[in-house]
Order: sequence, then C-alpha cells, then structure tokens
Amino acid sequence: MGSTRAIGFKHGREARQEILGSLNFYKEFFLSFVMLSWHEACGIAERFLPTLEQGWPDYVEEMRGVAAGSSVPFSSILVLNVRSEIAFGDGCTALSRTDDNTSILAQNWDWQHEQKENLICLRIDRHGKPSIEMITEGGIIGKIGLNSAGVGVCLNAIRARGIDFTRLPCHLALRLCLDSDSREEAVVGLQRAGVASSCHILIADAGGGIGLECSSIDVVEIPMTSEGLVVHTNHYVKEHPRVEEITFLEDSEARLAKISMLARVSESPDVKSVQLMLEDEEGYPAAINRQRTEETSIETLFSIVMDLGSVTAEVRTGRPSEVEDKLKLQPNNRDEGGAAWIGVMDQGKPSDSNSRKQLHHDDAHLPREKLPSDLQKLVDNDDSLVDQLYDGSAADSTDTALRYAPYLARARTILSSAHRYVAYTSDIGESFRPVAHPWLIRGAYGISWAYLIGDVSHEGYKAYLRNQRILHPGVPGVTSVRASDARDSHPSTDASGFKPGHVPAIEDYRSVMAQRAVFQSVASMGLPAFTIHSIVRYSGRALKDVKNTRIRSYGPIGLGLACVPLLPYMFDQPVETAVEWTFHKAFEQIGGPEAVAHRPDTGRSEILQEQSRKGAVKEKEL
Repeated sequence: MGSTRAIGFKHGREARQEILGSLNFYKEFFLSFVMLSWHEACGIAERFLPTLEQGWPDYVEEMRGVAAGSSVPFSSILVLNVRSEIAFGDGCTALSRTDDNTSILAQNWDWQHEQKENLICLRIDRHGKPSIEMITEGGIIGKIGLNSAGVGVCLNAIRARGIDFTRLPCHLALRLCLDSDSREEAVVGLQRAGVASSCHILIADAGGGIGLECSSIDVVEIPMTSEGLVVHTNHYVKEHPRVEEITFLEDSEARLAKISMLARVSESPDVKSVQLMLEDEEGYPAAINRQRTEETSIETLFSIVMDLGSVTAEVRTGRPSEVEDKLKLQPNNRDEGGAAWIGVMDQGKPSDSNSRKQLHHDDAHLPREKLPSDLQKLVDNDDSLVDQLYDGSAADSTDTALRYAPYLARARTILSSAHRYVAYTSDIGESFRPVAHPWLIRGAYGISWAYLIGDVSHEGYKAYLRNQRILHPGVPGVTSVRASDARDSHPSTDASGFKPGHVPAIEDYRSVMAQRAVFQSVASMGLPAFTIHSIVRYSGRALKDVKNTRIRSYGPIGLGLACVPLLPYMFDQPVETAVEWTFHKAFEQIGGPEAVAHRPDTGRSEILQEQSRKGAVKEKEL
C-alpha cells in the first residue's frame, strides 16, 4: 500500500518517458488547435487549484508526486489532468449492458494516433479505498478502467461552451468514480461536486449502469433502459437548458444508432459479443471502429471491455479489428505487500502484469536529471518567437521592438543635415557623401523594406493558418476550427467528421495582407519620412545662425533621433483605425455584412488577440 504522494512519485518515475511524450503532444495540440501557448495553458490550469486543494487535496498531492517523480513542474502535470477543459478531446463510443447474470461496460477510445505511444496501464493500491486499474495517458491520474469494488467508468467527449473553475475537471471526475465503492456513491459524488466542463461519464457496477451528461452548469442522468442498456457517443441526448452545444463529430449520431442496434439484437451480454460490436466498421473510416486517414490522425487507439461481475477487463490495443496486443485488468489480484505498479504500453505492447515492480515508500526523491534542451525549454514555459510564428498566434510586430526597424531609414535624412544647408534640399547622395558611406544609407532603407515585406508576409501567414483551420478542420498541423471562427458552417463535412466553415472575405489572407501593406506603407514609411525630414529641415534652418558648429550641425540630428521613439505612438493607432475602417466599409459595401462577418468597423486585432488568449476558456473546446 502506498501513500498518495508516493503513488504519484512512482507514476512519475516509471512513466517519465510517456509523461514527457504527453507534454510534447499537448503542447503542439494546444498551439495548433486553440492557439494557446503552454504558459497560457498552465495559467488556465492553475485556476483550478483553490477548488482542488480545498475539496480534493489527495489528488493535488498525487499530482505533485507525479511531478516530482518525473522531474517536471507541477503546473505541467496539472495541465495534463485538466487538458479537456483547455481543448476538446477524444471521440469515443461507449456502452453498458446488464442482465440478470452479467454487467458489461465497454468503450473504444478514439484519439490522435501520435498519443498512442504515451498510454500506460496504471494500478493504484491504497489503505481504505478500492484498488484501481486503468488505461490512461502518462501523467493523468484518472481515466478509463475499473476498481476492486467492481465499479467501472468510461468517458465520451462532448463539445459545449462553458467552464466552471469551482467544479471538478472531467479526468479527475473519472478518478472520483474509480475511488468509489459503488455506482450510487460515484453518482452522488459527481452530483455534489459538479463537473467543470462538458462530457459524458458512463458508470457501472454489477447492478447496472448509468450515464451522466455533464456541462459546466448541470449533471443530467441517463438511466438504463428496460433492456438494461446505456449507450453514448459524442453529443448530448438529453436536454440541457442554457447550454450551447457545438457538434464536432458529424458521425456521432450514426455511431450511437449503430451501437444501440447492435446491443439490442445481442441475446446476452458477454465480453466476446461486445468486443465484436466494437469492431463494427459501418460508416468507415468514421465508424465505431475508427480508422485514421490522410485528413486526420484520429483513430481507435484501444478497446476495453469490463466484466463487472468478475471484476476483470480485457484491453486490446490498436483498432479492435487490427489488435496489436492484449492486456487483462484484475484489480482484485494484489501482489504480496500490495505495492503500486505501472505497465507501460509501448506501441501496443504493455508490460507483463506478472512482473509488477515494487515501490518502497519513503521521503527521498530521485536525483534531478537535466532534461534535453528542447524538453527543458518546454517545462520552463519558454514560448519562443519561432514557435509563435509557426502556429500563427504571435503578437503583431507593431507591438514589439521590431516596430522600430523601419525607422532606421530615417537616419538618411537626419545624418544628411550635417552638410549644412544644402543637405536638406540637394541630391541625397551628394550631400551625404562627406559624412557617411552611401551603402550605410542604402542598408538602412534595405532593413526598413525587409521589415515591411516580412511583416506583411507574417500577417498573411497567420491569416492563412486561421483560414485553413476553418476550411480544413481536423487536419494535423492546421487542426480543427475553433467555435468562434466557424460562424458560418458549410453543411458538408470533411473526412475527420468536423464541419468546414466559411471564411469571410475580409478575413481572407490576401485581404489581410493588402490591408497590412497599406498600413505599413503609410504608418512606417510615408508619414515618418515626412515627419523626420521636416524636423531635420526646419530645425536646420532655425539653427543656421548659431555660431557653435556642433550645435548647428548635429542639433537637427538630435531632434530627429529624439522623435523616432514617439513615431509608433503618433501614427500606429490612428492609421490602423483609419485603414481598418476603410477596408471594412469597402468590403461591406461590395459584399454586404457577410463579407465582414458582422464584426464592428474597427478593433479586429483586439478581437483576434482575445480569441487567442481566452477562446479555449470561454468556449470550452470539449
């Protein structure tokens, strides 16, 4: 038997590689799906801490143990355990079937193929609580499985708006179920705690099953039918007033109908017959037995069928029709000493449950090891400029120090004043030659134009990524459309089952580039050039009678340089507002309100930045 922290420590130590793999996977997933950096994800996750520390301190302590054992920050482990509250999750098919002799609980778990190598089989033994065996992702302390009291739990992701930081995150809600001695105790616990975000939790024991459709504001029960059946996929089947659901898998209803039909025609539930149901490929590739395609890497990663009467489960890794390996869960079978153990499911090859490793519990921690540089960068929450540029969510360059690059060209006019009065009106090359090499001035202009071209290209690239997320949701690298982006959905779907959306004309990446080019031409080149040249020219005239040659020669240069830091404050906001208003009115006049997505005349950049920071929280991406 192990203490809470010791169990977490063993989890972290034994599954360190899978935990690091999960961190890398979700870092990329959050960036591509909700344009959220790891640092921002940690900030969201930490908002759950007051609730968790007050209501479920053992879960916090176990996660701290996982962090210590794997030598990663606690905030990163917390993110993994609230990952469904940050970005939408797995698409699955689950059922519970009960008769007088048997109670079966089963599920196909569908998720990104890349995460398969980070799955583990986790067993937990503690004093005074049921032993647990579950299949989970490295670092997550609650998932799909059963306990020694014969209570099993499955999960279906649902996409709906809303998140409540005072309720229990859905993966920790699964853990609460596995810590319960009965189905009734689990239901009462979840109804009392509430669930922070949308999902369906299917709970069963030897007496039968019950579904709980959860949102951030309610928990609605789905009782067994007269046939002893509860089935669910990835959409609400009950009414949830004041909850706005967004269907993200169009095949969900078809899978629900199919699994319902298969379960009803089955004469008596048993492990073998249910395993056959989970192999069904009607609607391929988006079937109960899901297959990844060129458009999406989502597929069935494992299938689990639990016999809650005998308190055992059979797990098949890979697609049920293409089994890679098998594992049997038996939470009632303890080793002598009752130590916790972890079986790593390495590419579908779980470790032998007969060779469970013993954990000796003490307060000593393993020596901290230096992580590889790329992983150290991840856990240090270092959001590099390259990462931000790649995912399309970096801040506008006008909000960074790069904004001052185009003003290097103003040195041409400022330095030219050194050649007395002729410097302000004569041929530039001839007037500048006495004080600086002509290539210096040309180089300054080259830097300015390079910045301008680069900035326009960068803004176009970010807009292109946003366009692709709307037009091709579910595709790795341009992964799915966010709820706020797909305002006008097209009725058809792509092969992943996500709805493609419509890109308003003003948000087309070419329109964005044109607007940005106009802004940069006016705010970075035209107005600053006129301003600096005027300051240098007229200050030179004002100082022409000064006897001190240094003041007369370099005074205009100093005045010009002093104005450079003020240029963004003088021109950026007015020019941006004017250009944005002009483009908005032009598109609205030509294409109507649909062309501008019914957005206000100005404030586009603020809207995009707000979506990038808070879209996942406000819209609960499943």
